[in-house]
Amino acid sequence: MKKLFLSCLILLMLFSAGCTTYISNLTAPQHNLKPDEYAIFEKEGNRFTAQIVQTDKQSSSSRISQITVTVNVKNTGTKAVSLMAYPRLSDAQGNQYPGQSIFLGMVNPGGEASGKSTISIPTDEAYNNLKNTAALSVRFQDTKLIPYEATWDIDMSTP
Repeated sequence: MKKLFLSCLILLMLFSAGCTTYISNLTAPQHNLKPDEYAIFEKEGNRFTAQIVQTDKQSSSSRISQITVTVNVKNTGTKAVSLMAYPRLSDAQGNQYPGQSIFLGMVNPGGEASGKSTISIPTDEAYNNLKNTAALSVRFQDTKLIPYEATWDIDMSTP
């Protein structure tokens, strides 16, 4: 009975570790991109590129209080893809500030779509942490369960 239980437990651990590794390798580039770089995603016949086209910063009296992000995707594959984008801004301490979701819609092969999202920066402390290191991650979700994700470094030091 113990051998059966241990065998099942080991098999379950191996299966879950393999699935986790598979998913994490599929979904995100390994390094942060520069603001002008493209992220390239390909999976199951879907292929598209994504780029942060623009980041507009709105200031209050003493700091940047929100950032508007414009995302552009281009379908470089042979199948249409329907996409939603979910941006979030993160600092070096791991604090995250989510933005509004972006409905990019159905993008046909060779087609492009753009959308905007606003991310609020709630406090002076949050802004000071983001001035040191800010990363903009965007998760793209299509009809598949496994999302695509890329992260760009963003300069928040200048208003």
